[in-house]
Amino acid sequence: MPERPVLGAAMPIGEIGRHRDWLIERNRPLEIQDFCLPMVLDADWSPLIALAKRKLDGWAGPLGIHGPFYDLKLDATDPEARALAQRRFGQGLDVAEALGATMMVVHSPFSTWGAQNDFLAPKGREHVIERVEATLRPLLARAEAAGIALAIENVEDEDAEHRAAIVDALGSVALGVSLDTGHAHYVHVSRGGRPVDWHVIGAGRRLLHVHLQDADGYADRHWPPGMGTVPFAPVFAALATHAPAARLILEMADPSTILPGARWLTDRGLAV
Repeated sequence: MPERPVLGAAMPIGEIGRHRDWLIERNRPLEIQDFCLPMVLDADWSPLIALAKRKLDGWAGPLGIHGPFYDLKLDATDPEARALAQRRFGQGLDVAEALGATMMVVHSPFSTWGAQNDFLAPKGREHVIERVEATLRPLLARAEAAGIALAIENVEDEDAEHRAAIVDALGSVALGVSLDTGHAHYVHVSRGGRPVDWHVIGAGRRLLHVHLQDADGYADRHWPPGMGTVPFAPVFAALATHAPAARLILEMADPSTILPGARWLTDRGLAV
């Protein structure tokens, strides 16, 4: 029987203490969420870094951060908007390097509106990729040197192939795909996108990271697994076949539901 994957979680630094024993027992992956906020990035965040390191003393799992995303477009056309995105992502890399993190999540440029309109123009997807490259190319050499992977997370994406095309076009070891199960389920149910497990299949080995959350297909709930209608069994089956090395991160709206959500998955033999 294949070894079951290890679950980790996303949380603010203030929640690490409550989940410390669970994190340490298997050196579970951790994603720190504090540094996606502009007001945190623009402040002196060095005390937060020191606090996180103290709380994580004795833990040796994979560490990541959720990068900034508010008002940022990965495929910005306006040079000033692109400059803002580059500055914010650069601040995210500053934080990741200071923490010793090896992954930063950024948000996809694709939308449900765009899926039905952007690609009417000749080379529509190619032009999106060109704009993404203009934003990311100056950052990728730095990320490569620091050993930090940028994982592009679906928000309104109907499939994973468009993000996979970005990864293939830019050809950097510091770039991959992220999947949020609740986002994919919302787009599948409400907008006719592909089922969640197809996002795994479409990304394949480019899939570096997964936000595990449950939802009802109507909104971005971030419920613990078992509360909504995301079909987790086929998702984990697809992961085992197509992306066995992906980092699995429970991302709950209420951090107190991380452990119950993990227990629901482990009780069904999907993970440990």
